[in-house]
Amino acid sequence: MMFPDFPWPKTDSSFLRYDQIMQFFVDYATHFDLLRYISLNTTVVSVRPVPGCHATKQQWIVQTRKSYMGKEFIIDKVFDAVFVCAGVYTDPFHASVTKLDNFAGHITHSRDYRTPGKYAGKRVTILGSGPSSFDIALDLQPVATEVVVSVSKTDLFKLKQQYANGVFPSNLKVVDWIDHVDDDGWLVFGDGSKVMSDVLMFCTGYKISFPFLDASCGVTIENERHVQPLYKHMIHTQRPTMFFINILRSPISFNTAYAQVPVAMKILAGAVKLPSAEEMETESEIEYQNRLAVGIPGFKAHGFLGCGDFSLFSYYRDLATMAGTTVSLPLDMMETLLQKLIHNISKNCATHKNISYEQPERGQRLVRKYSRPRVQRLLSNS
Repeated sequence: MMFPDFPWPKTDSSFLRYDQIMQFFVDYATHFDLLRYISLNTTVVSVRPVPGCHATKQQWIVQTRKSYMGKEFIIDKVFDAVFVCAGVYTDPFHASVTKLDNFAGHITHSRDYRTPGKYAGKRVTILGSGPSSFDIALDLQPVATEVVVSVSKTDLFKLKQQYANGVFPSNLKVVDWIDHVDDDGWLVFGDGSKVMSDVLMFCTGYKISFPFLDASCGVTIENERHVQPLYKHMIHTQRPTMFFINILRSPISFNTAYAQVPVAMKILAGAVKLPSAEEMETESEIEYQNRLAVGIPGFKAHGFLGCGDFSLFSYYRDLATMAGTTVSLPLDMMETLLQKLIHNISKNCATHKNISYEQPERGQRLVRKYSRPRVQRLLSNS
């Protein structure tokens, strides 16, 4: 996940904590003297286009709000370009559950999860098949009375198979996707089983929302996760001085930003000539329809994990080709590491973080190291 021009600090684990990642950002900004360009404690209120501009020279009015010495200041500034880097992990998405009103317990979302303590002695059901679902389930398992993980049909990481293989402790089980909540408040699943739970936690991802973008920006979001009109998942087709960085559903988001931003800068400098707006929108629609045709749901319009032939690494190469540059990322090595990561998670998500993924020297294999204490801790709770 690191930026190629600024390696991670040496660490015993390939999986960094949130505070280590935050420190990495601070160190990166300090090293490249970026802090003087960043306005902290500032809220973007709105972004709207300056009227009368030619599309390729579109300027933007950005309104911000800042508090200082007990006073609030509203500031409007005009910019030649806007990079929307607000992320896609803010607005929680709750999957539809039939008769959810019958559930009498506490309903929450993984966005609000911090520590397991408040769930001690509780029966918790988690809806979701992704990393947050099994990470939280394993975090809760030592303190909760029971943890049930309800997985979708895709089950990308094969959690049901892992459960059948006896990977998880005895108070953690995996069942089919939830079907409904019955009149007595029981959670009923697709395989016919049912449980009574104190907590229902949605680990069902996030909606994409940019509330600060004025309607005059011409940006719409379909199915709560499909941003339009975009070319190459990042370029506003009608006003190509607005770019959306890192809205892809990707496990290596830092590298995605590293691949996208140089392309945007070349477009702004006039070094890349874009197709017409109509051509860009046609190409984007063809890709979207091709995704639907092979069974990828509409909400994964910007997804690249578990999306078959729609490879993130092919996307990086496509961007580089468009910009007339070479890819500055070690894509072959990254693709190998990602495949190994998914394989190891699918084999045993309870212990995969004990494996250290190191970039090999030419001709060498990947080195795998195991941290015994975490394995022993998990097994002791079985």
